[in-house]
Amino acid sequence: MEWSVTLKELLRRWPVLLGRGDNQPQFARLLLVSKEAMSESEVHISVEQRIIIKFLVKEGVNPIEILQRLQAYFEDNTLLKTHVFAWLKEFSGGREKVENETHPHRQRTSVTDANIEAVRNLMEKNQRITLWEIVEELNISYESVHRIVTDDLKTRKVCAR
Repeated sequence: MEWSVTLKELLRRWPVLLGRGDNQPQFARLLLVSKEAMSESEVHISVEQRIIIKFLVKEGVNPIEILQRLQAYFEDNTLLKTHVFAWLKEFSGGREKVENETHPHRQRTSVTDANIEAVRNLMEKNQRITLWEIVEELNISYESVHRIVTDDLKTRKVCAR
């Protein structure tokens, strides 16, 4: 199963997920409102499931039945049971947005331009320097040094024996 789906494809799938009934206009309206709030042209599979959960909650479908329908259709790509029930609670409580709320991310403190330059200088001085020696010299985490060396400086370990 794909990880994202177009709005047109989601509308095509609606009868399988929502069961029988004359609910296509309401579901289409719900999709369009959700789609307008999102900037991407494709809907991520988890957002697709949230849209369906939101619609089924508004239709008054039993939570267990919602989970069973999602599992029958999405199989291995279904949201975890705890996530499905968390979204059910959110939508039952009046939440309208299907996207995740933004939250402040921890600021990156070790992978900075200054540290990248310091690692570059240490590696130019001593080509046999180890990552652990760089960690001790600059007092930053091993993971940050590894990220700088592999991602930012685009170097890799070359071992000749």
